[in-house]
Amino acid sequence: MVNIAEYNDAANCECVQKRWGFPSAKRDHLSSQLQHLIRRLLEPDIMLRNTVSQILTSDWLARR
Repeated sequence: MVNIAEYNDAANCECVQKRWGFPSAKRDHLSSQLQHLIRRLLEPDIMLRNTVSQILTSDWLARR
């Protein structure tokens, strides 16, 4: 996974602009459910990041 993020620590506020992307060679082999799960696991905002229960009930894990 490629992460192109911009950080701004001005005034003790860390702001992150996420532009997550998968290299095309990997993207073609990953299901959309897995790509979504990975993006949610890497979410820097803890209010938006998946919880353990959300991960365990994710579409991708449900298909396993």
